[in-house]
Amino acid sequence: MQRKFKRYFVLSSLLLLLLPLSTSVNACYESSDHEELRFMVFNPDLLHEKSWWSFFYSGRYNYLDAVTGTNDEDQLTREWMKKTKTKASFDDVWNCFFGSPSDSALQHNPFYTEIQKNQVIKTYLDVARQCEDVSYIPDGWHQDSAAATLHTRREAMIARVDEHLRKESDPFLQHKYAFQLIKLSWYANDYATFDRVFTHHFSKTPAGVLDWWAWHYKSMTYEGTKQVDSANYLHARVFSHSTNKMFPSKQYFSSRKLSRVLKLARTKEERADILVLAALTNPGRTLPTLLEVYDLAPDHKHLPLLISREINKLEDWLGSTKYAHTPIATQRDWDTPSMKNWKRDFDYLHVFTNAVQQLTSLKTAHPVFFNMSMACLKLMENDHVAASDYLARIQSDDPEVLFQQRVLNVILLAQQKDVRDPLVQDELGSRYVALLNDRTQKFESQRMLYSLSLYLRHTFASKGMVHLAGLFDNYAVNKFCETCFFDSFSFSTIRYFDRYATAADVERLIATFRKPDKNKLETVLLKPYTNVNYLYDLLSTKYLRQGDVNAAAKALKEVPDEFWFSFLNFQHNLDRNPFENTEVLDARTMTLYTKREIVQNLIALEREAKTNPAKRAANYFQLGNAWYNFSETSWFMIAYEWHGDNWNNLIATKFVRKKALGFYQQALASETDSERKARIVYMIAQLSDGARKKDYAKQYERYQNTDFYSRKSCDILRALAEAN
Repeated sequence: MQRKFKRYFVLSSLLLLLLPLSTSVNACYESSDHEELRFMVFNPDLLHEKSWWSFFYSGRYNYLDAVTGTNDEDQLTREWMKKTKTKASFDDVWNCFFGSPSDSALQHNPFYTEIQKNQVIKTYLDVARQCEDVSYIPDGWHQDSAAATLHTRREAMIARVDEHLRKESDPFLQHKYAFQLIKLSWYANDYATFDRVFTHHFSKTPAGVLDWWAWHYKSMTYEGTKQVDSANYLHARVFSHSTNKMFPSKQYFSSRKLSRVLKLARTKEERADILVLAALTNPGRTLPTLLEVYDLAPDHKHLPLLISREINKLEDWLGSTKYAHTPIATQRDWDTPSMKNWKRDFDYLHVFTNAVQQLTSLKTAHPVFFNMSMACLKLMENDHVAASDYLARIQSDDPEVLFQQRVLNVILLAQQKDVRDPLVQDELGSRYVALLNDRTQKFESQRMLYSLSLYLRHTFASKGMVHLAGLFDNYAVNKFCETCFFDSFSFSTIRYFDRYATAADVERLIATFRKPDKNKLETVLLKPYTNVNYLYDLLSTKYLRQGDVNAAAKALKEVPDEFWFSFLNFQHNLDRNPFENTEVLDARTMTLYTKREIVQNLIALEREAKTNPAKRAANYFQLGNAWYNFSETSWFMIAYEWHGDNWNNLIATKFVRKKALGFYQQALASETDSERKARIVYMIAQLSDGARKKDYAKQYERYQNTDFYSRKSCDILRALAEAN
């Protein structure tokens, strides 16, 4: 049987204004929110309870917005099938009552066709469909003719249903008509009719689905009359007994005055229901509340939901900061992820793990869920011995469970064995490929593989295997995260290496790429890398940041000329000659170079300057220009992204400007022409700091009679030169 899921729409559009928003709107910058980047390897849906989907832990108001399960509708469908002794299928009956079929589609529904012979049932179904037409709150922004007559039509419908209720002698149909009247009178704000019908038909402890639905509307009348404690009491009770009404119950519930609400509970089960909803609306630690629920009702059906939420919270608090390098999902700003609470949260992990281990009723009722939860918690504690034991206890042929077990087994292997061992890498590769091939139709498999890849990135980097860590980063960020970054493909595949790898790491990566006998892990991780030229270009960049021009040239020998015109991060910057300097030249030339040619020219100019005194001043000046421009118009020589959040760029900028300063000083020592000296001194003054900047500012003032000075008189330098 194919399950169907419905969305519960907010009763009033105005309510949306009251809901907290998960992210702020920034008109100038688009980025992922914290929720998308949240670390999560534990699947909260192992028990396949779709009515829980909206209530899993999330940085947003809801995990999946307004998704409800169909348990209630399924139960009502079975009641109708029993009542009518129909020969129609479950799906046909379900669709007839809850599928919102059009009139034409209804005529082809086998159950609807069948009940045409039963006038009593047919009449009820027709009345119920007509009730739906007036059971809504009109859009306050777009009033139409139907909305204008809604009150009149609703009053007429109330009278009609009330008449059917009085005449109906069948208790089954009486109950159905009574609920229709409850719903209509609530939408009409007819509290007199509501109270009369509720008192007569629904005031006793609910026994079935429609009773709980009626109690939901009763909770909403309490909301309307500001009886908040009574409303919250009913919200909690309905939440734990009606899948269809879980979303609005949680939406309206407030734990602000929880002690007063708890006083309304008459039994342990009712108190547990209230505490469950209080825990679900708490984004922080809820272990004390969870344990109180367990003491009151050890078999409470929502206990696994609370445990899943707490595990996912711990993954966020410990994993998002450590492995994903992002703030936790509930943080509302993009400040640097803080690790200041990490130790405290890790201590809480131990407390929570020990507590869950003692929940024997949970272990008995849900052994697979219990063992999987404990395995995940033990892996978070880095206790691979205990985790292995719990994973071995899991016996299931459920594809979701098996996928989860395989994910945790990869983490287990990475903790048990040395990932530097080629044999271990071979086994990890086999398991990683299996997960990639089996991820389809698995709940949140993309997020789980994103998080697993980040964990492996961290594990390999901590073992000095940065060349493989960056390949895991490529899978995590570029394959399993839809909006992590907005870079070009050219840069996205080397982003991690640009920021975190050394030149030696990149050399090792290229050697791995060139290996004819790669192990299984190297094979799958390098699969997205079809062009080694990006890696050679990166290697040259790493060496240029160190000033090792010869090593950069050696790397670039492997790159063909046509590559520079296809590399997105380079092709847009080929219109500048780095050996010119627009700060000190009158006009630009049209001489263009590829990156390899620029590096080769750096080597040639310096070699000639050392051997030919006549060329020394001019060559050192060009070298100064080039290294200076590497921090300006030709920044692509040492960087791939030109903004301040890349620490490598900041360090490289400082280095190349120091390099430029050295060449300008060598040029000045060899230069005899005043015009050219003026240009050189001007650049040295611009690049110097402190007292030396003032000295060169004074020196620049000596060239007031040059043409260059007349075009480049600088108020800042003049003021500095004249200062005491």
